[in-house]
Amino acid sequence: MNLKEQLSLKEKVILLLSILFAFTLAFFYGYYLYSRALVTSEIVIENPLSEKGDIEFSIEKTEKKGNLLHIEGWAIKPGELFKEALSQYVLLNEKSGTFYKVRTWTFERLDIGQKYTPNYTDYLYNFDHDFAGMSAVVNLNKLKDKENYKILVYFDNGITQRIFDSGMSFNVGDLFSEYK
Repeated sequence: MNLKEQLSLKEKVILLLSILFAFTLAFFYGYYLYSRALVTSEIVIENPLSEKGDIEFSIEKTEKKGNLLHIEGWAIKPGELFKEALSQYVLLNEKSGTFYKVRTWTFERLDIGQKYTPNYTDYLYNFDHDFAGMSAVVNLNKLKDKENYKILVYFDNGITQRIFDSGMSFNVGDLFSEYK
């Protein structure tokens, strides 16, 4: 190889290493942001738990993957338009009485809109119930092992705010022992 071919090869190696470094950096930064989103933070609930009343809800899926618990469902108040979709899941440590806010994403659920909205047309967004979907990921490592947690629903559509028991609970230790 002559000097010109060697420099060209060196340049290719440097370019390849630079691209690899950039992808690695982007991957770890993305993972850092994702893991921060999973952190549950302790909160103070000033209003006590209330009855769900006329709020319709369902937790359709709870699934453990590794040290993460995925919770998915929906919540709506029939006949009341959404101003904002701010509902989220909250965990209650039954032993200490501590509440933990869980990062919850709301998403579109056209089936809920169709079920609860009179004269529904699927080509228009019906903000009253279409965005009733709720999805959360709980990092179980952030919770105390071998303690029971109730899954609560904090319903907030911009008009009505209410926190109530979903009727579901889990024990962190039991979740880990199931998969050992």
